[in-house]
Amino acid sequence: MDERGGQTETTAATEEGREKTWQTFATKLREQDQETAKTWKEEIDTLMNFAGLYSVILAAFNIELYKRLQPPDPSSDANTQALMSLVAFLTNGSVPLHLATTLAPADSITSVWINALMFSSLVLGLSSAFVGLIIREWLNFFLSPHSCEGERSTYIHCLRWDKGIVAWHVPGILSALSILLQTALALFLSGLLLFLWTVNTKVAIVTTSLVCGLGAFWLYTTVAPALYHWCPYKSPQALACV
Repeated sequence: MDERGGQTETTAATEEGREKTWQTFATKLREQDQETAKTWKEEIDTLMNFAGLYSVILAAFNIELYKRLQPPDPSSDANTQALMSLVAFLTNGSVPLHLATTLAPADSITSVWINALMFSSLVLGLSSAFVGLIIREWLNFFLSPHSCEGERSTYIHCLRWDKGIVAWHVPGILSALSILLQTALALFLSGLLLFLWTVNTKVAIVTTSLVCGLGAFWLYTTVAPALYHWCPYKSPQALACV
């Protein structure tokens, strides 16, 4: 009896120690998941704030630039004809039989390209904010509590992380948000430069030099990690080149 009792106590102690080990392991994994999700959410919030501010500024540009695509008002042109006829009558005492009317083209190729670049940039900026919102919802589900403990809790973590987050490329989609915003900014700057070259050459030259400087910085920080292993410029687009 004593031998059987000793074996039972040993088995119970082993099971208790095993359960404590699994519980400790599950707690560590839970803390790691929360820290990872917190870091990702902070990154998403930063990108969404930038996308929101950027979209507001860009919308103001688009409202003004859109007017370039609108055709001239026919009634305004008719009023101009009537006024010119009246002036001719008062000056020469006769009404001109024919007054040629020259209508401005509804849009030009330059205006179309400017608006295409600007509106494409706006769509990409809003899309990045929308995708960021969706990813936050994924992370909320990833961290959603469950009633399991110990070994089963660890199993659920493996399912959510290995079969969920990693297998469905959530980190890659998150990294794409930054590239999406950079693409939107590049389209905006291209449209802005094209617009300035049609308005004022001196302003366009100064602005182009600044944009070229920014482009050179972006290109160097993107390529440098591929050339120098210990370079800290590990942005998503740079990691894609490594």
